[in-house]
This record gives sequence, structure tokens and C-alpha cells, in this order.
Amino acid sequence: MNSPLMGLKQGEQLTMPMARDEENPDLLSGQELKAIDIRSHWKDLLPIIYSNKNVQNMMEKSYQDFQEGFKLKDFKYRDALKGAWSFQDIHQGIYPYTLTTTDWIFEYEEKEWYAQANETDREAKISIMNALEKCTEIKGNLDILHGLDQANKHLMQKYSPRPNQPETWRPQNASYWAVKWVKVLAEIHYTNLSTDWRIIASNNHAVVAGFTKENTAYLLDIMLLSTDPQEIYKALTKE
Repeated sequence: MNSPLMGLKQGEQLTMPMARDEENPDLLSGQELKAIDIRSHWKDLLPIIYSNKNVQNMMEKSYQDFQEGFKLKDFKYRDALKGAWSFQDIHQGIYPYTLTTTDWIFEYEEKEWYAQANETDREAKISIMNALEKCTEIKGNLDILHGLDQANKHLMQKYSPRPNQPETWRPQNASYWAVKWVKVLAEIHYTNLSTDWRIIASNNHAVVAGFTKENTAYLLDIMLLSTDPQEIYKALTKE
């Protein structure tokens, strides 16, 4: 059997068949679908990830299980460094190929901002960031730093990420192993929405869904970052 890595060029996305050992998308039929905006909740979710061993252990296990299943021995980290990844590696800035837990949403928002901003706003942002960098080297500038940080945040709010521009740089089918730790996260953080969280997977996509007695299913999708439940459902049921 040919390896899925044969003929793969440097920087090319991985395309893998997705196993079907979880709930079928048909389970969502007849449910009122609501998408959770994980992007807006990320700053509340990060402390949970950093403090909860169950989430961290599932991150490690789900990624390592994927690697073992597909024999991706040379794809431990983004730069193809070898060795078993552990959550503690993030303190050295080493993230697994697809399970980055801190910077990727913010990097995505930055790219989306620059793609939409006009020249004046871009120049203003560059000036603010340069001033922030210089002021951090001088003691006693906390008020100035806070003011610059608030100015940057205000500027960023002018251009939100476009809902029709998902994070295309992530490897294809990354959702399948990411949802395993997202499910654990949902069971901790979103108990007010549902107490029945399941992984819904097809050959093309995977999400975490929280079911309620009122026939509502909350969809948690960390790949598309969409707030449109029909867009998520379409990705799941795509032939």
C-alpha cells in the first residue's frame, strides 16, 4: 500500500481519509442547529486548557493516536521535528502540526484584519505596535502601554474575520483528531448548554455537538470557525 506521504511536497497540506468510528451526521437530522462562536469565547477557554490536565492529556493522546494510525513519524511538529509531543512543549513554543492551542486563532484574526484594512489603518497599527515594542523596554510605562494596547484592540475591532473565509492554512481533516479534546473542553465549559456532548464525524469533517431535550443541537467547530450552523452541516454531509 502506498504511503499517504509519498510525493508530498514541503508545505503541502495532508489529505487523509477520515475514520468513521463516531456518531453519523444523520443524528443531527430533525434537530434545531445552533453554532457556538468559539472565537469569541477563546480567552475564557484558554485558562481551562492551561489548568485542566484532562484536556491536556486528551490533546496529547488524540494527536499521538492520529500519528500512530497514519504513521506520521516525521510530522511531530510544524517543522517536522521528531519526538512525542506533550502539552508542556508549548512553553518552548513547540506546537504539534495541528493542535496549536494558543496562537492560531489570534494569528488567523491578524491575517483577516490585514486582508480587509485600508492603508491608513494598517499604518496606524504598525505605528502602535512599534510604540508598544519600544515602551516595553522602558520601566514605569504601564499607563502608556495599557493605552497603546487598548488603541490596538479598538483598531482590531474595525475588521472582524470574514465568516466566508475559514482558516485555510490548517491541514485538511485536522478536525477529526482536534474534536477529541474539544469534546472534553465542551463537557467542562458548556454545561449550561448541554450535558450530552458527542463527536459527529463524516469522511470530510468532524464537530462536537451538544444535544438537549428540546431537540436543539449546539455545534462546536474549531476548524471552520463558523457561526452558521448550515455551513457546518454542509461540510459534514458533503459527498
